[in-house]
Order: sequence, then structure tokens, then C-alpha cells
Amino acid sequence: MSIGSSTSTPSPSFTPVTHSPAPGQANDTLPASRNNVDTATSFKDRDGNGWVDIEVDYDSGPGTHFENLGNRGYQPLNAAQRRELYAQMSDLGVDLQVRFHRKGTYATPDGKVKFGTFKQNETRSNLVVGYPSTDPTKPTEVYIRSNPDNPKDQAFLAPTGNNRGGNLLARALLYSLGVPARTPAEGEPDSRGYSVHSRNSEMTTGQDFKDKAVSRPQEKDYERLISAYKLNTDISGAEYLIGNLGRDNNPATMVIVNGFGHDSLDATGDTHDQVIDMHSGARSSVGGFKGNVVIASHAVIEDVKTGSGTNRVVPNAVPNTITLGAGSNTVAFQHLSDSTPDKFDTVVGFKTGVDKIDISAFATSQGSTQYAVPNGSHLEIQSGAAGETYVLYWKEFVTRDSQAPDFKVRADGVQQRDIIT
Repeated sequence: MSIGSSTSTPSPSFTPVTHSPAPGQANDTLPASRNNVDTATSFKDRDGNGWVDIEVDYDSGPGTHFENLGNRGYQPLNAAQRRELYAQMSDLGVDLQVRFHRKGTYATPDGKVKFGTFKQNETRSNLVVGYPSTDPTKPTEVYIRSNPDNPKDQAFLAPTGNNRGGNLLARALLYSLGVPARTPAEGEPDSRGYSVHSRNSEMTTGQDFKDKAVSRPQEKDYERLISAYKLNTDISGAEYLIGNLGRDNNPATMVIVNGFGHDSLDATGDTHDQVIDMHSGARSSVGGFKGNVVIASHAVIEDVKTGSGTNRVVPNAVPNTITLGAGSNTVAFQHLSDSTPDKFDTVVGFKTGVDKIDISAFATSQGSTQYAVPNGSHLEIQSGAAGETYVLYWKEFVTRDSQAPDFKVRADGVQQRDIIT
């Protein structure tokens, strides 16, 4: 099950990376050795082919260290667990220079991972345990608790992109790739957002996932993954479908880490009210959740399509195409430079009397007139030869002929009443 392609070539090496134990890690000792030492290993591109190729084994029996870890009752991953794990590996394979291969399908893997389940030892309460390998010819072993007679473990028997079983598989996958747990102390603010490893509620970070489990890597997790495995920079011109987040078996959260071509956020499938902030590093709220979509600090998104609810879109400084859905939409510009005559945004599907252009962050009410105010600000609606409509704004207006506007956005059909100043 190989995924993705790339042209860049990391230097071939295999270097164990050792991390100090994380505080508050009593219920997850992974990666852990027999002596409970938190030692994680990041796989490296040993053959220099531009990819970290990892062999995945989830059905060949307990590994060498299964019993040494205090486990009993080994079972291979069932069909539902494999599907969810494959979905998560597919996501990572798109974002990172990593490819996953089922055991026996790739001759020279850069590393090996073995997954399985165990029945809980009565003296322990671990959810995920494992043994990292510093030898690329031997697998890192990762086991997840799965007791059929334990009600708390039922979700793992049928994991999905938004339940606890999906969350445990996400933890196991991150651990297998050498990403250790880093849980903030109780009450400590996590300004970078939620992590798969976190035991604190996302509400402590100002987010709200409506009790949906985090089943994909989050921003802090991706920071560690990128530093170890590099981004797949071949991915560009992508359309990120975020309208289905949290529906059916889809995860409730998404991190946009690739944004190197002309990329778009498509939220047309969402009937909830949305707040979509297109700035790098910003969080958006879609699918009825709060703060569940983040654009990484290095990624740039050009376009967005809103759903059918009451939505607010905050454009960034690159030329944007913003396609409005059937609901009531406000496009809120934060800076004059967000849309200029040389790099202006285009708002598609604007509905006069329903949708709004909000420039109150920089415009004054003095400019809300069709007539020039000498030495003052000036707002104007201008029609083009082909029937297009532009909103123009001068911070300090002298004459139209002598100066270009400071701000320009195209929104066909827009009228003066649709502008918020």
C-alpha cells in the first residue's frame, strides 16, 4: 500500500532520537522499553530514494517484546482497525515523505513497525504500549489495549475517524514514527492547539470538537513529524475538502500542512455556520465545531468555498477567490494590503442585500459615500465594461486620476448598502 511521490532526497541515515520522559505519562508508556524509558526512534531514508519506506505488519503474531512489556492475549488488528489505520497512514503519506508498505510487499524498507492488540494486565492501566527498535531490520512493536469484555475498549474494536478507537490508533501511529507524548501540565495553556497525545480537553485551548475524539495528528504533532520526515513538497494545487469534517466516519479536525501551489478550502458540504480564516497559522471553525481546522504557519491557501450557513471569511494577503454559498456571508478584510489593485481578491456569487463586504478594520465612516472627499478617505463602487463590480477605497483621497485606490476587491452586484465601514 504505497502512497505518494516526491523528488527531493534527504540524506540517507538512520539515527536513533532519544527523548526525555514526559510528565504525566502514566497511562501511555509508548515508546517504552522494559525499564519504562521513553526512547523514540525516527526512521530515515537509508537508500536515498527520497522516501522513508516503512514496512507495516499487523497480523503475524506477537513480536519479540510482547511479553516483556507485560502484555497478554495478543490479537492481530481486525478489518475495521486496519481500515482506519490505513486511512491515517494515507493522510500522512500525502503530507510527508513517508510511504507505508504491507509486510512482504517492499524488499528494502527503511524501517519496520508491528501493530497488534493486548488484553490489559490487571496491575496496569496502559492504553498503548510498545518497544522501539534502533535496528531498521527489526520492527518497532506497538500494542493497543483491546478487551472485548471491557466497555471502555469497545470503540477500539470498531474504530472510526471520530471515536476513541481512532484516537488510540493515531497515538499508536505517531508513537511508531518516533513522536513522543508531550502533555502540558494541568491548566497550562497550549497556545499551539490540541495534540493527539493531550489528556486535557480541547476546551482548555479555546477549541470545541463536540466530544469527537482527535483521530488525526494536530499542529504540534505535525511539527514533530515534519522535523523528522520532511514535507512532501510535490503536493500542490490541492483542494482540501473540509465540509465533511465530523460527518460519518470522517475526522472532526484537519491540519493543512501543504500549501505550495494554488490551494483551496472547499467547505460547500457544510450546513453549519462557519468562520474561515485564511491566514497562515490561523484556526477556522467548520462542521459545527470550534477551532477544528488550522492552516500551518508555513502553508498558504489561495481560495475558499463556503457552505450554506451564516459564514464569515477572513482573506489573507495573496489574491483570493472566495466563492460564497447559499447562506449569508461576510467577507471581512483586516488590512488595506489584503486586496490591492495589483493583487485584488474576487468574491464569486455575491448576493446584494444578503452578503456583506466588511472593511471596518481599516475604513472610516467618512468614506462611506460615492462622492470624493478631498484629503479624506473615500469609498466607491465602480462598474467595469463587462458588467463586473469593484469596491474601491482610498485612505486619503485627493483625485481619482492622480492616485490608485489603496484597496480593491471584485464582487459583482455589490452595492453601497452591502459595505460595512
